[in-house]
Amino acid sequence: GLFTLMLYYWFALVAYNKTHIEVSDTEINVSRKPFPNFLTPTHTINLAGIERVRYEETAASRKESYDTPRYNVWAEVVDGNRRLLVGDLVEDYAVFLSQRLNEYLGLDSAPDASRLQDDEGDAEDGYVPEESLSQSESPTHGSD
Repeated sequence: GLFTLMLYYWFALVAYNKTHIEVSDTEINVSRKPFPNFLTPTHTINLAGIERVRYEETAASRKESYDTPRYNVWAEVVDGNRRLLVGDLVEDYAVFLSQRLNEYLGLDSAPDASRLQDDEGDAEDGYVPEESLSQSESPTHGSD
């Protein structure tokens, strides 16, 4: 009875709960929803003093050389400390999240050039980034 109910609830937590990040003028709230999880309550980070949001590969991921490296997203504070926002993410999502939070909060969001990839291969495949396209004037065909 009770064990089965707890098992179903645990399954619902794993299968349906997603991480929600809510940003207000004063704080960031990180929670798992829609079902309440009493083992991982809402994590609140005060925005006062945050200089930048960054991501970093986890120590376990580096040590064990995971096939799919895992990353943490941190808020760096003026006093040099870091506050964990979200952990155990794949790299693409960690990059996206840190960039979006920096943009949203108006923090220094200069791109990290060390993580850029060469796009020449894409251009050879027929893909040209939208920024490199310029609109040309089309000739007018009038009837005289």
